[in-house]
This record gives sequence, C-alpha cells and structure tokens, in this order.
Amino acid sequence: MRCTNCGLPVSSPVNFCPVCGREMPRAHAAVLLISRKDAKKGCAKVLSFPGLSAPIRVTLPPKTRDGQILMVKNAGFSDGYGNIRNEPLQVTVRVENSPKRFPWWLPVLAVLCCLIAAAVFLDDDAALPDLDGVTEVTVPDAEVLIPNFELKYFLNALDDRKLDIVCLLYQSMMNFEESCAMPAGVYQEDIETLLPLLAVECPELFQVDFLQNIQYSYNKTSKEIIQLQIPYRLDADIYADMLSQCDTVIDGFIADTAGIPDAEKEKYVFDSIARTCRYSIDAAHAGTAYGALVSGSAKCDGISLAMKWCMEEMKIQCLCVTAECPGETVGHAWNIINLDGAYYTLDLTMSVRDENDSDAGVEDIVYYQYNVSDAWAKERYVIRPYLERCAEIPACGSNAESYYAKLGYFVFAGVDPTGILNSALEAAAVQGEKVCIQFESEADYRSFLENMEEYAQQWFASQNRQYSTVRWTSLNFGICMLEVVK
Repeated sequence: MRCTNCGLPVSSPVNFCPVCGREMPRAHAAVLLISRKDAKKGCAKVLSFPGLSAPIRVTLPPKTRDGQILMVKNAGFSDGYGNIRNEPLQVTVRVENSPKRFPWWLPVLAVLCCLIAAAVFLDDDAALPDLDGVTEVTVPDAEVLIPNFELKYFLNALDDRKLDIVCLLYQSMMNFEESCAMPAGVYQEDIETLLPLLAVECPELFQVDFLQNIQYSYNKTSKEIIQLQIPYRLDADIYADMLSQCDTVIDGFIADTAGIPDAEKEKYVFDSIARTCRYSIDAAHAGTAYGALVSGSAKCDGISLAMKWCMEEMKIQCLCVTAECPGETVGHAWNIINLDGAYYTLDLTMSVRDENDSDAGVEDIVYYQYNVSDAWAKERYVIRPYLERCAEIPACGSNAESYYAKLGYFVFAGVDPTGILNSALEAAAVQGEKVCIQFESEADYRSFLENMEEYAQQWFASQNRQYSTVRWTSLNFGICMLEVVK
C-alpha cells in the first residue's frame, strides 16, 4: 500500500503515513455464513459486530456462490466517543456445507468439524472461527503490568474476572500480539465494556486502533470468547519512537514542577498544553495523547488523555470521562481530577484554541471549566454507559477551588456581583489586561449582562482617573471578559 498523499510505500498495519502523517484508507472485513438453501434462493441478513455504529442489512441474490465478495462502501464505524466514520466494508460470503470437488470431501469435512467450528456474528447465528474449548491462560499482575495502576479509578473498581481480561488485553497490546487468548467465562458484552475502558484508562495504548471492529473466535455452544484479534494503527518501531517522544515531554513537565504542590503542577501542565496544542478533529493523531503532547493538534479525547497521562505520572489521580452530547453528532471527553481527596471537573479542551486561531500566550487562556463542579457537565452531557457499568462517576460538588474562585472573581449563586465586578475592573485598569469573572448561576449571569451598562457607569463614577470605556464580552459557562480602555 502507498500513501495517497506522498506516495511512500507503507506497511499494511500502519494507519498513518510515518512521513507526512496522512491517514491511510482503512479496509474493514467481515465473513457472512449462510445456508445452502439461502444461497440458492437468495436472502436478506443483518450483519452486526463490534465497531459498527448500527447493524447493516445485506441482501444476497439467488445463486450466491461460496467465496463471493460484497462491498459496502459507506459502513458506519464508531470510535467509542460518539464520532462516526463512513468506511468501506468487505463482506466475504461463506456457504455452509458447500460441496467439495474431491471425492473424499465427506470424511475430511467430518474430521474438520470435530476439530474446528467456523461462524460469523450475524443475527442469532455464530460468527468467526469457533473453538471447542477454553484456553488456559496465565494472567499477569495488574499492579506490575499497568503503569500507575493504583491511580486508575475505573480499573480498580473492576471485579477480579474483568480485571483479568483487562490485564490480558493490555499485555497483548503492548507486545503487539495479533491475537489475545481469553480465560473461561468471557463474553461479547465483557469486551464491549472493557475495550473502550482500556482506551480511556491507559493513554499509552495509542498504538491500538480502537475504532476498528474486533474479530472473535468463540465457543459456538457456550458463546464464550476464546480469543480476539487486536487491530493496530502503528507498527512496533514507530510506536516505540512516538512513545519516547511522549515520555520526553512528560519528563520535562515533571522536572519543571518538582517540589511544588499538586494544584500548581496541574496548572503548569494545563497551561503548557493550552499554549502548545490546537483543537483539530482532522489531524493524524487527533484522538490520542500523542496528538496533544507532541504533534500539537488534537480533539477532546486526545487532549483529556494527555492531561490524564501527565497527572498520573505526577502521582495525581485523574480520570478521563466520555459522554454523548444530546442533539449533537459527536461526543465529548474531559477529566475529573482528585486534589486532596476532593474531585473536580477539569475540561482542558474548552481552553485550547482552534487550529485556525493565532498564537497569543498564556495570558489569553480562558479557564472555562477548571476545577469546577459537575453542574455544567450534567446539563450538557450524558455519560457513556460502559463507564457507569464499571463504577459510579465521582461527584464534583464544589466551585470553591475553581480558577476564578481562587482569584476572587467567581460569583456564587445568589451573591451580589457588584463588589467582585469592581475588583475585576480595577485590576483590568491597573494591569492593562483583560480580566474574567465567572457566574455559578446562569440566571444570575443573564441578569448581570442585562444590567452591565449600569454597573459600568457606577464604577466610572467612583474613579478619580479618567477612562474612556469599559468593554465586556460574554463567553460560555457563565464567563464575562472585561477590559478597561483609558
């Protein structure tokens, strides 16, 4: 395969060109098993397997042949964050008990059926290679295997059986194994919960293509999964180089923040990523921590994974939370951080400028959701079920430690904003910079904006110095940006 952008030959397991970074076209594949009767008369089947955003109805004409290939040009595949990508799907039709051309086909088929059963996930039929028994596997120790395991909120909430599955998957992924053998008692619903959980709990797994459909081998009778194939977006050498680049950035953060309180470490990393990263949904590594830390272009999941990774390396617990946005076609991801035993909502993506914005500097960062309560998140998002199946999401109940509250520029619900506004205007006048104040209550904020002209005139009247005007800009999440012009 060659890159469609630069023409460089690229090995098939790589989904991004190592030279220009352009995403390579993806080829999904599925196997469809039908009876000889259905092949002869024609039939309609519903194809469903992990990765597809919705089942696909496949219509087969009469006299369908064994081995016939059907192409679905725009099958929808979900990345687990609410984003849907239309990509081609190749469906290979297999006809059960298709006659062989050799006179000895009956005894050979009988022997094979005793050893292997083949199937395809389709309606209530079976799906991929079916194995008779459950493989005995050795499960590694999670605390040894997974870095910073003690800080992984959701992984630590799993029961022993599910944690064993996670450890086996993690070990296989880091070893770049093509398949992963499962212990007894693993079913499809387990994998559909634990794979996306691994994606948000272990930012270093950016070599795995969690968007691709997962193929299983399972026991046809019990429906237990025996093994599954692991899709990769990078080969081992490229991944090792990219991982080293991430480690270098994080090690730099750790060195720069040595000896300071956790809250200051959090802000240093927050500001650093906000300065160097731009929001982009089309960048080659937009959904990974590598995109936010090294490439400088990422979307919400990559940005929140980067923040999580850095905090955990600094021994600060930080969760990555994914959710749906009702009425929107894409989802969202953010962090919940634990500081001194209390949890706060932390949404770095909101403070990252768009890829088309010009560079400004750290002074222009707006801290929309920095250590705030979860009230705004609850109003806008619906947490994805796979997270809530693993553990209750920590409650974030206070705004007292938010960025603007610590500065004295946070108006709590029901509080007269006059004093805080006057302090903010005085600071803006003296410093010659823009100053933000934030409101806890949306109703209070709307009332404030409606009366802002009156507030400004009252402040002007109290000043001995002459100013020409006060400018204010209404931003999201109850923030008003103020500027005093001399």
